[in-house]
Amino acid sequence: MKTGAVIVGAGAGVRLGADAPKCFVLVEGTPLLFLSAYAFEESTTISEIILVVPNDRIEETWNYGHALGFRKLSAVRQGGLRRQDSVLAGLNAVSPSCENALVHDGARPLVSVELIDRVVSELRVSLAALPALPVSDTLHHLGEYLTPGPERSGLYAAQTPQGSRIHMLIEALNSSLLQGTTASDEATLLYHHLKVPSTLVDGDSSNIKITVKGDLQFYQPQLRERARKVKGEI
Repeated sequence: MKTGAVIVGAGAGVRLGADAPKCFVLVEGTPLLFLSAYAFEESTTISEIILVVPNDRIEETWNYGHALGFRKLSAVRQGGLRRQDSVLAGLNAVSPSCENALVHDGARPLVSVELIDRVVSELRVSLAALPALPVSDTLHHLGEYLTPGPERSGLYAAQTPQGSRIHMLIEALNSSLLQGTTASDEATLLYHHLKVPSTLVDGDSSNIKITVKGDLQFYQPQLRERARKVKGEI
């Protein structure tokens, strides 16, 4: 049961305030996108990698991938207006030999091989898998005044990569396209359109998402170490 990885890096990253799209911000001379792709290249459970990027970055992405020695990079596709449009473009490029796909945010550059392997392992017994961490912070509703939010018990913060059977996720994405609905992750699409629940697997606290400029600064030591691994320096 082969698994392909679709890594989505087509967003503009406006909140980051960088001169380049978020996934093309350089760390030690390497685009953030390839820091995210590194663990998928290293994992023995992943057969191929598809990167989804802005149209004007396709050739650049190919060149970076080959220069960095990414042997599993099989396709680079143009992203869409929404994240789910980009995911669909990537899934359509996965080889027919792959039954499963993992979808990962290119802005999560510290994802580990261990987390990837946990998600793939769950797909051997489940139709879909979702890495997540229990919510530990107190939550509030924000209105004119702060009011108490939902009880934390039973709440989880979703991460990526999220995994599922490819044909099911494509069906859910096409259904969403026809109905004009939008969802922020694959687990929501699968449940809303196909009533397929995702099995929770343990997430990873180090699997952070780069959103604002402060994230790049705070995680700079870890990002630099990952960049050196990507380039084979350590």
